[in-house]
Amino acid sequence: MELNVKLGFNELLSAIRSLPDSQLALLKKELDKPVTLAVQPNKALKELLLSGPVFEKEQLASIAEARKSINQRRNP
Repeated sequence: MELNVKLGFNELLSAIRSLPDSQLALLKKELDKPVTLAVQPNKALKELLLSGPVFEKEQLASIAEARKSINQRRNP
């Protein structure tokens, strides 16, 4: 089950302050835990980029020559 509620910061702060001490302690404990969820999407992106196609040295040399030729035509 998921519940989405839009609260302003002050409303959220007020709700937190109204918690009983036992629940406030649980909330503090949860907030102190390190967040590790953001690591997974970056790992998938890294794997995708590393497994993609790459240029060979000959292709890079050909591209450099083409750029050089284009630049010479632009600047007579």
